[in-house]
Amino acid sequence: LGIGIGLAFAAMANLIVEAVPPDQTGVATGVNTITRTIGGAFGGQIVATIIFGGGGPTEVSFTLAFAVIAGSLVLSILAGLAIPRTPRRRGGGCRRAR
Repeated sequence: LGIGIGLAFAAMANLIVEAVPPDQTGVATGVNTITRTIGGAFGGQIVATIIFGGGGPTEVSFTLAFAVIAGSLVLSILAGLAIPRTPRRRGGGCRRAR
C-alpha cells in the first residue's frame, strides 16, 4: 500500500505539472490535494459503513467492502488509462509575462 501510494502521488504531481500552463501549476496541485483528501475521507467512510452497516463486522461485510474497493481500483485504472497523452513541453524555465 505504501509503495503504491508513493508512486501514485509522485506520478500525479508530475502529470499535473506537465499538463497545465506554468502559471496554473499551484492551483492545479491544490485541486489535486483537495480531491485526494476528500476522496480518502469518503472512501474510508464508505468502507466503514459497509462493514458496520449490518450491525457489526462480519466476514460477509468485510468481503463486500473488499469487493467494493477492488471495483474502485478497476475504475481508477480505467480512468487513468483514459487520460490523454500530451507531448512534453520543451524549453524549461518560466515564461515571462509581457
